[in-house]
Formats: sequence, C-alpha cells, structure tokens
Amino acid sequence: MDRTSPNVRSSSRNSVNAGASNVNEQLRSSPRCDVKHRAGNANTVTFVVNGTHFTINRDCVAAHPETMLGKMVACSPTHDIVKQNDRGDFVLNMDFSADFFRVALDYYKLGYIKHPADISLADLRDLCDFLLIPFNANTIKTYDLRALLHEISNDGARREFESQLEQKIMPCIVQRALKGERECNVVILMDDEEVHWNDKLPPPSGEEQSQILHSTALLTFFKYVENRDVAKRVLTERGFKKVCLGTEGFPTHVDRIRPRWDGKLEASYFYVQRPFIRLSWEKEDARSRHVDFQCIRSRSRSAGSLAAAAAEHPLDDVNAIVNIPVEPEPDVEFPVEQPVVVEPEEAGVSSGEEEEHE
Repeated sequence: MDRTSPNVRSSSRNSVNAGASNVNEQLRSSPRCDVKHRAGNANTVTFVVNGTHFTINRDCVAAHPETMLGKMVACSPTHDIVKQNDRGDFVLNMDFSADFFRVALDYYKLGYIKHPADISLADLRDLCDFLLIPFNANTIKTYDLRALLHEISNDGARREFESQLEQKIMPCIVQRALKGERECNVVILMDDEEVHWNDKLPPPSGEEQSQILHSTALLTFFKYVENRDVAKRVLTERGFKKVCLGTEGFPTHVDRIRPRWDGKLEASYFYVQRPFIRLSWEKEDARSRHVDFQCIRSRSRSAGSLAAAAAEHPLDDVNAIVNIPVEPEPDVEFPVEQPVVVEPEEAGVSSGEEEEHE
C-alpha cells in the first residue's frame, strides 16, 4: 500500500476508532510503564492528546531521546518544545486520535510497536514520522510483511536516489545548464556499455542532445516502477518541473549503412531499452512558448501605413498637428449595360412561325 495516497490515508484513519478497544487492552496489560489517567507522581509524565490524558513513566520516555516525546522530557522548562499547562502536562495538538496515540506508546513500553490489524500501516508510518519514532523491521511488528517491506523499500529508495542525484545526475544536468539549456534528458547506460555513432550520419531522432550517464547501479534502481515513483517525488520536491521517468530505446552503434532513393546514405542504428530522466528548471516556461506578433514597418505611402507616417513625422510636441499626405484614390468608371430593343417585325415573324409550327 502506498503511503503517499491521500485516499488511503483518510480511509485508514477512519478505521482507527474501530480497533481502539483492542489497543487499550494491549497497553494496559503491559508489565512496564503502565498507562494511567492523571497520576500525580514526580516519576511520571502526562501527555494530553485531544482531551485524553496519558500518564507514563518518565524514565521510559527519557530512554528514547531521539523521539519527540523524549525530547520534550529531556528539555529544560525554559526551552520546551511543547509548552506545558498549569498542571505540568504536555498538550499535543495532532491530527491523530487519542486511541491512535496509544499505539505509539508501545514503543516506550516494549521497544517496538505492535501493528493492530484494523489500522493501516501507512497511517502508522505517518504517526511514527510525526513522533520521530524509527520505522524499521526492529521497531514495527506486523503480520502484513509485504506492506512493511514496501515502506522500508521506499525509505531505502529515497536515500539511494538522493545520493545518486548529488553524485552522478547533477553533474550531467550542470553540463547542460552551462550551455544555456533549461531542460535536460539523461539516458542511463551500463558501466561497460559503449556508444559508437557515425559523425557524418548521426541518429535521426536527436539523441545526440541527450546526456549519457554510465551507471549499472542506477539502471538496476530504475528497473522497478515504485523506485521511479520515489525518484519523481524527490525531483519534484527539489523544484524541477516537467519531470518524466521511463524506459525508451536508445541507439548504441550503427547497424548498417544503405543508400536512399535520392542517392544519399542513410544509417540504421541498433537500439537498446534504457531508462531516462527528463526534467526542466525553466522558471517562466509559459512566456517562452508565447509568440509575440510585432507590427512590421511598411514602406507604402498609403493612408493605412501608420508606421511610415509616424517615422517620417515624429510628434515632438503633443499638441502639434501634423498633416499626413494622402494620395487620392483614382476614379473607376464601370461600364453601363444598354437595354436591348426588339423590333416589331422580328417579333411578328417569330409569332407567325410559332403558329405554323402548331
């Protein structure tokens, strides 16, 4: 289950209340750091989540200073991460329910969190990220191992791609930026893969404009669709636009050269399927695609040539009156058709011929 899907998160958070009773029994039956309501002991600390008070042993929380709750307990009163109320309780304003917060207290009691079956593992991951609780195979115990490994793989893919982005991908992008380009297409090949093109007959699809990166590790990384999704999110978060990742054919060497019908030579290349990264860092891409229709100055002396008139008679004074010479249009005479007059004799002959015909 992908934890980045908002629909999955909203639906899984609604199922938290259904499994709240089971989680309460698990927490209250623990032999260590028992959760109580409003115990006024100096060795305990109280957290208030959505109006519900949780009291837990202070030493259990202080044993994990890397978490948010551990930092609250370890900080001095003058540098509290979360301000305490009049009774010394830590008030947490969080989107998670109080019953959902009970699940996270397992980490301070047992050293790991038991994943209830009624709660989505993606939502449990969000809770761990909010409370700075480590999310790995040692801290999360669940029956759904596939979902757990999926979340762990997402974390590993993010760290791996961020490292490759700084070490290998960014130098290729900088080479295009030094030439004034504002977009780049990076093709990833294997370490031992060579490219041999004909200088006089390059590939016809413009592959020579692409940046070639030799990295078998990255090629294996982009073999999985989930890794490509993680890489796209990382690039989008870094500010890149028009991010596109996929697999397409790339020419590596000339297959054969043959003449065309017009006598010119044509080279056919051998293509291999390799992953690519296409992105842009153009800030005003909408203006670059805009076509500016400028007024072209005309050399005509007609009345419609405003550009020529303005150039020959500049208006230094706004109130000045400039007389622009206008050539008179020539008079055009159209021929008038004359009416045809029919003589009466011809008319009589024609009528007599009609009678004889009848």
